[in-house]
Amino acid sequence: MDKNQNAFRIIILLLIFICIVLVAKLKINQNTYLVEEIPTPLKIDMDMEVAKLVGNQPRKEGYFEKAEIFTEAIRKGDFVVSQKIVEDLLSQSKVQGWTFFPFAEFYKEIENFVDPALDTVS
Repeated sequence: MDKNQNAFRIIILLLIFICIVLVAKLKINQNTYLVEEIPTPLKIDMDMEVAKLVGNQPRKEGYFEKAEIFTEAIRKGDFVVSQKIVEDLLSQSKVQGWTFFPFAEFYKEIENFVDPALDTVS
């Protein structure tokens, strides 16, 4: 009977092990479904969040925007606007590190708006 009792114990232990594995497998499957149901994070509107922190301050035009306005005014023949932009930048500019800042930055940005129709160099 000793051999039969040992065989019975082994069979019982194997059945218990199989049950534990099945329960663990079911539990893992349940957790994967729960993970899929977790909602995705909400999109954050950075401009709105920054406005909450610092308030609604008027946005300053950068050199890119000024260059765009400048070239558009030239295209339209509105030289008063383009002259005002250049005069404002020249009045703010100072020699810094071998450049005339901020006019040099503005001048670099004008290259983004090169219009072949305005090119008079032959």
